[in-house]
Amino acid sequence: MTVPSFLNTGFAFAQLPAATDVQNIMDAVNTMLTSTLSATPTGVYPSGERWAAASFVFTAPSDIGGRFMKVTLSRIAQNRMQFQMEDPGGVIFDGEIDINIAGTLVNIFGGPGHLYIEVDNAGTPEMAHAVMVDPTPEPMSVSTVYVYGRVARNSSGTIVSSYNQADDWLERFRNGSVTGVTFYQSGARPTVPAQDTSNTHLRTQAGSDVVAPMYMGSDISFFGGQWLNGYKIYQAIVVDINNAPGTILNVPIDIGITGQFQIVNVSNGSVALAIRRG
Repeated sequence: MTVPSFLNTGFAFAQLPAATDVQNIMDAVNTMLTSTLSATPTGVYPSGERWAAASFVFTAPSDIGGRFMKVTLSRIAQNRMQFQMEDPGGVIFDGEIDINIAGTLVNIFGGPGHLYIEVDNAGTPEMAHAVMVDPTPEPMSVSTVYVYGRVARNSSGTIVSSYNQADDWLERFRNGSVTGVTFYQSGARPTVPAQDTSNTHLRTQAGSDVVAPMYMGSDISFFGGQWLNGYKIYQAIVVDINNAPGTILNVPIDIGITGQFQIVNVSNGSVALAIRRG
């Protein structure tokens, strides 16, 4: 066995116990993406896994398929940060998150193919997420649509509907158009039966947790009304909804290798998203 490819990239985790200015977040992201991640070339990232940065415009390293994404962070005010996500075709969405300037807990997860920022805000969390997908065993260059994300607010600072729903994402459609900050239901994950209610669980009859990749699908209009799924987002899994946000799970990912995943505040009726931190 080997570590699954979507979990076999670099990752880092940082926590700010009491951020009082969005600049605290921006500086922490800069350190993580440009210094903490490894500069050593890998089979997937021939130039290493660090991002390039210029005035908080972060460009992910290109993988062997020539794929990359960009994230721009800007300080709008002490309590508000702009989060803009791009692929090589241009901007996919431009949004914002707010923080409680009295001091809020911030969790930051990052790697060469993902960046997730979540602020607690005294129990009213907001998040911003940019992630690429792993198409393995198909070639890395198999699709021109491979960057997805989410953000809590639009560019006017208004909360966006469905921003914390596990199945709903912001993306570029196959015809090149973008969703902007209108979420599109393109996530896919196993649940039984085929419904999302409090009675649907990713657990065995004996009560053991079941984990699975978070798959990203396509816009059905491009494929004749068919849902086509199969590309996995990096360094993330879905677990049963009964795992509360903040819970840390130790998940076997290979023989003798365990990954540490933290439940974040992204879920739906049956599953919750967890991102790797260790």
